[in-house]
Amino acid sequence: MEGILSTPKLCSIIIVTYNSSSCIGACLGPLLNISDVELVVVDNDSKDGTSAKLQKDFPQVTLIALQDNIGFGRACNIGLAASGGSFILFLNPETMARGGAIRTLIQFFEEHPRVGIIGGRLIDPSGRPLQSMGDTPSLTDLVLDKPLAWIAKRVGSQGFFRRMLGRCSTKFRMPQEAEPVAWVSGAFLCCRRSILDKIGGFDEKFFLYYEDVDLCLRVTQAGWEVWHVPEAVVEHQSGASFGGDLNKQKEVYYANQYYFFRKHFGRLIAFALWVLQSIYSRLGLYRRLGTDRIGRAQL
Repeated sequence: MEGILSTPKLCSIIIVTYNSSSCIGACLGPLLNISDVELVVVDNDSKDGTSAKLQKDFPQVTLIALQDNIGFGRACNIGLAASGGSFILFLNPETMARGGAIRTLIQFFEEHPRVGIIGGRLIDPSGRPLQSMGDTPSLTDLVLDKPLAWIAKRVGSQGFFRRMLGRCSTKFRMPQEAEPVAWVSGAFLCCRRSILDKIGGFDEKFFLYYEDVDLCLRVTQAGWEVWHVPEAVVEHQSGASFGGDLNKQKEVYYANQYYFFRKHFGRLIAFALWVLQSIYSRLGLYRRLGTDRIGRAQL
């Protein structure tokens, strides 16, 4: 394992920050001493001194300070253009990824040449699992999602009924072994540079959310596989960039979800999605039926 990251700039880690001064130190700390890993931070015009903190405390990190908040996908593409690694790891600033998790991904790439994207297991600070991967989105899944989440919260994390929920949707289980999936979370997503160069990186029309689902779908369409590798575990403080503003978070999420469906399934399906979004939003069903992503996995 120690010899895996032996090629110069074998892996470039790209982190997009926005008002991340409170968490960026914990994110970068475990990464500084990993040999032959390049660290690139793209700051989306933070107002809390993130860029100043990076310049002062982490001079060894390549910092690209932007003058506007241009969104996650577009900032990732800027970081990609400024990096030189054969493998590109996109990492959220709210995460803590240690060298072992990164080496696990690189080793999996070396052993599986048809794999184009890999994601690891995300956990919250208390060790509970977050949603790390999922199925290809569909209107049927979205209709069933919140009722299934309501059921999952009540049947518990184990047992027959929980296993049945896991068969209905990947969101409600946590695999113990590596397996192919439709998409993995952009909070900890590693891809071969050659593929990103070929398909053009992230779709920059996604401001935040669903850009990872879109990228994984396009990589699959290009003939590569997407895998979830649970042995690579990363701690993630979900939603920290919104400062607890759930309404704003949902607003951004809805807009990007709509664009994804319009792009891949057409305007008619996107309109049906808009109707569904409006019903859930006006009735407050996200709060009544849903649960956060922590409650969706099998403990």
